[in-house]
Amino acid sequence: MYKRQNYLNVIKCDHKDENDSYALDGNLCPYCNEEIAATVSYTADGGEMTDLFSDIYDAFAKANEVGTATVTLYKDITDDITDTIAVTGNVTLELNGKRLSQPGTDVWYSIEVTSGKLTVNGSGLIKRVAVRNGSNAEINGGTFSDFIIKDGGNAVIKGGQFYSLQVSGEGRNVGQLLADGYAYWNFIDSGIWSTIAEREKQDITN
Repeated sequence: MYKRQNYLNVIKCDHKDENDSYALDGNLCPYCNEEIAATVSYTADGGEMTDLFSDIYDAFAKANEVGTATVTLYKDITDDITDTIAVTGNVTLELNGKRLSQPGTDVWYSIEVTSGKLTVNGSGLIKRVAVRNGSNAEINGGTFSDFIIKDGGNAVIKGGQFYSLQVSGEGRNVGQLLADGYAYWNFIDSGIWSTIAEREKQDITN
């Protein structure tokens, strides 16, 4: 059986395969025949829950509502982005090799962290992310067209690739975002921006 709440556009399917996991190969639930954009995993009522969503906004809304949850992408999200996705909870995004981006510049940010924390894991692409208002991010993977820290936001970088990396605020720079034991490497020019030994002496600008 599956339960569908139309007002949230969420599919919660109780069917599982022989490995006791959701079968989402081909981006379709084999029981509901719905295209799955993302799953949201969280703890509730003393157990682990996983909800299946066909709408990326509803997936993040559920994660924010739960407070601590993991959003896992199961399809490329491109033309679906018509407004900035807000993160207000403690949300982990598993890219799962997928793309989260919007066409053009009408919607400037793919994701905006306005409170709470966003953690990004895995390989995949995000077009633009902003972290602001004292909120936090932890980046362990992914490729970012733009990653922007502004208005008192904070981030810790332990991985990933960045085509544009910016920090606003007096006395702040991208070198301060690196976790202990990590360094930047320029993958375009094959040159080192900052070694672990030298990074404390270098002022790495945006």
